[in-house]
Amino acid sequence: ERIRALAPVPGDGDGIAAGLDGDAARVYDVVSGATCVDDVAAAAGIPVQDAQSLLTMLEIEGRIRRDEAGSYARVRHATRR
Repeated sequence: ERIRALAPVPGDGDGIAAGLDGDAARVYDVVSGATCVDDVAAAAGIPVQDAQSLLTMLEIEGRIRRDEAGSYARVRHATRR
């Protein structure tokens, strides 16, 4: 299972990574700025196809975004007051 409820990722000040564990948490942690899937896979220590699947899942969940060049970056959500 790649998602676990209420399991925060260290260093995630905005709480967007809550609920991620294992490879999904590592992939999210690696995507700190615009980066390509090959770099994410290498940094997370997982195969490119696994990184691509996890990046797609994170994008669908609204945790990251992909730009026109195919690079991924974290989504910054506004803080509610």
